[in-house]
Amino acid sequence: MNLVGDFVLIPRMGVVGAGVATLAGAVCLITSGVIIYSIVSKRPWWNVVIIQPSDLQAYVHLTRRVSQRLKSRTAHSAGAD
Repeated sequence: MNLVGDFVLIPRMGVVGAGVATLAGAVCLITSGVIIYSIVSKRPWWNVVIIQPSDLQAYVHLTRRVSQRLKSRTAHSAGAD
């Protein structure tokens, strides 16, 4: 999509045409990714697009684990001095 858009739009619109072609290519890529994920996972498309409450819980859990690891590494490094 991007390549065809570049060939068609750049001669007519210049840099703006390149931007439009890139935007169109990115929209097609994102849309196809969401559709493929939905088909393969057998889950609705909005599970990818809209943040679910379970996603927020997972982010909080991940943040706590990373924080604990960083604290333990910092304590370990301070003890090694």
